[in-house]
Amino acid sequence: MSDTPRTVVLGGSAGSLEVLFEVLARIPADTPLAFVVVVHLLASAPSRLASVLGSKTRLRVREIEDGVALAPGVVTVAAPGYHVLFERDRSLRVSDEPPVHHARPSIDLAFESAADALGPEVVAVLLSGASEDGAAGLARLHAHGARTVVQDASTARVRLMPESGLAKTPNAEVATPREIAELLLELDAAARETS
Repeated sequence: MSDTPRTVVLGGSAGSLEVLFEVLARIPADTPLAFVVVVHLLASAPSRLASVLGSKTRLRVREIEDGVALAPGVVTVAAPGYHVLFERDRSLRVSDEPPVHHARPSIDLAFESAADALGPEVVAVLLSGASEDGAAGLARLHAHGARTVVQDASTARVRLMPESGLAKTPNAEVATPREIAELLLELDAAARETS
């Protein structure tokens, strides 16, 4: 296994979709990176996130199914009403455990399980949102050697989530949406070199 991170986990809530569109639109279809998106969704209605996101990027986008494996060039999107959990074999599980911070899917649970399962192989990005969800998980990822990035709160439509993440992980990188895209393109290039 290469030391170059190959799994990108992006979490957000209110105001994060525009950033996801901007960032993922710039990633080439043949990237060696795998992406997981955990966004707060209402469980009362089917989600159109995968199809909408798929129309904004060259990457393949799918809604999570229990046991699906992380795959290069694929964005796996959390399903409404289910948490996303990472396994050491690079598969993803869904869980209907109780909500965390009133959210299911929970960014914290996704980040924490990614930390335990994959550690330094992960790059975690915490985006705009109206809760503290993701802050504890970001700190755990940082402690496990993952690269942690927080959207610059001055560019966030809702500042609470990035500010909470930075409060718990003050050494996280702070980046505008454009800088997040550039960081991921640099990561893509590094992963290609070590393939």
